[in-house]
Parts: sequence; structure tokens; C-alpha cells
Amino acid sequence: MAGRTAAAINRGQTIILIGLVLQVVSFLFFMVTAAVFHLRLRRTPTQKLLSEPGIPWQKHMFALYITSLLILIRCVFRLVEYAQGRDGALMTYEVFLYLFDSVLMLGTVLVLILVHPSEVNALLKGNGAKVVRNVVNLYTVR
Repeated sequence: MAGRTAAAINRGQTIILIGLVLQVVSFLFFMVTAAVFHLRLRRTPTQKLLSEPGIPWQKHMFALYITSLLILIRCVFRLVEYAQGRDGALMTYEVFLYLFDSVLMLGTVLVLILVHPSEVNALLKGNGAKVVRNVVNLYTVR
């Protein structure tokens, strides 16, 4: 908080809170949009999905839901943390930072390592495009 007056500090906190609320709202909008896309694609599959039934697109959608939920929980944590102020419990005790920041981001990374988005890209490109597996090894999707 670099403000020199109480008014400047309050204005800065208000700007941060508005930004965090906008972040949560826009992320919720993204999640709803992804769910609508998922439902529409299940109801009316594309030609590519009909011609190649082995494409694991739903696996990637569920990975997107899991990671999005973890990130949304983190965003809400940040919002509550800043709403409580400097003396709030969430800023006072480090355990909350580790639990709602580090553990949630670790979970997000682990899900995306297990279900790497490069698989979708390789399947869409075809012709021997590469997929990241096991973090470093590359395999060709046939």
C-alpha cells in the first residue's frame, strides 16, 4: 500500500476489490460458457467427433472444469482476503495462503499434467502432431 494518506489507501483497496470482483464474475462467465459449449457439443456433435469417436474431448472438458473450479476458489479466497483487510485472519495466518493458494495451484498443475491440453491440439492438427506426455516425453497421435 504505497498511498500516503488514508484516502489514497482506501481508494487503492477499493480498486483492488473491484478488480477481484470483476475477475470472479468474468471467470464464472467463462465456466458457464464452457458448460454451455459442452452441453451443445454433446447434443449435436461435430463431423470430426462423429467420424472419429475415439477423441477424448470430454476428458479434457472435465479437466477444464476441475482446474477452473480450483482457480475460482483461489480467486474467491483472494477477494475475501483483501475484503478483510490487513488485520484479517486470512492475511494474518500463513496456513490460509498455503492452503488456498499453493495447494489449489498445485492441484491445477497436476490435473493439467495428467490431462495435457496439447492432446487436443495434436488431434485437431493430425498428421503426426506431437502430444506432451509425462511432462517431457513426446509421442505422436495416430
